Amino acid sequence: MLRLTHNQGARWITGAFRTSPMGAMTAVAGLMPLHLQLKKLFERSVIRINTLHPHHPVLSLLERRKAKGSTLHPNALERKSKTIRNVIKSPLDSVIDNPSSEIFDPLSEHIKPGHRLVDRHPDKVKFVLMPKNRKDRDEYHNSLNLAPVREPNALHLFTAGVKHKFDPSVPISH
Repeated sequence: MLRLTHNQGARWITGAFRTSPMGAMTAVAGLMPLHLQLKKLFERSVIRINTLHPHHPVLSLLERRKAKGSTLHPNALERKSKTIRNVIKSPLDSVIDNPSSEIFDPLSEHIKPGHRLVDRHPDKVKFVLMPKNRKDRDEYHNSLNLAPVREPNALHLFTAGVKHKFDPSVPISH
């Protein structure tokens, strides 16, 4: 029943026909696959329950063995065999299989306003947007290639993983 509702919602969002493939519709609609959405909701509920005070009234309504644990229910995807898990495919599978290896503490002192590099040295941090037209973009990339030579003590950071063309006519000293 839940999957039917999920599929119907994807159809309404995309305006697709009933014969359209569901995986494509959920991707176009921007919906998480149902099993991942349920997993997210389950994990969040466990976190919320585990952060409650031991004498909270909600905990008295729950069974004691389920109140403070993160036990999976019998039909959870993690309990299924690997062959059944492989049947459920979605565009997010590649992201889930290769998570980022960096771990960030959301409550770290270093990320609060006033402690960031941008806040401490606003005159030394410069944000540059990519030029729109092709000629200006090529000139910009060539200037980026020469930047370490012109400013050897500067640190250049980039936030996009775009691969730029390298101009071999520009000399680079080693």
